[in-house]
Amino acid sequence: MVNTNQNVSNPPYSTPHYPKRCERSTALLLCILFGWLGAHKFYEGRSVLGILYICTFGLFVVGWFVDIIVISNKPDVYYV
Repeated sequence: MVNTNQNVSNPPYSTPHYPKRCERSTALLLCILFGWLGAHKFYEGRSVLGILYICTFGLFVVGWFVDIIVISNKPDVYYV
């Protein structure tokens, strides 16, 4: 017999994605101090990019400086 009481809108194998709340001041401080290690990427929940930043020394330092500019232009509270 088939169970017809399954919740079709949220199957058990899927996980809901909730945006992560990040503060610009924290992300900017992490980027300035430890941007070459990708600390700001780990803070935003982007661990794959964080590992890439570790392996490439902040995307050969260029990505680090670009991220400082991008983060400084974000709103005080942003969602990733």
